[in-house]
Amino acid sequence: MDGIEATRRLRASDSMGDVPVVMVSAHMDLRDRRERAGDVGVTRWMGKPFELEDLEEAVRSAIDPQCLPTGDLAASGGC
Repeated sequence: MDGIEATRRLRASDSMGDVPVVMVSAHMDLRDRRERAGDVGVTRWMGKPFELEDLEEAVRSAIDPQCLPTGDLAASGGC
């Protein structure tokens, strides 16, 4: 199971459907994969390698109700 399928199943859950999902992938250049991630409800998307500060920002923005993901799910967007 990959992250997209895991997120799809998580979103289908009554009890866990609203849990924020930060997807970290080495496949940032695959536009269709990013679009599929957005379609299944990934909250934030970031590529590898990454700096710890970027991961911290992605997690903070994913759990902050005032932050909304950007259209392309880039970790640098949002709050």
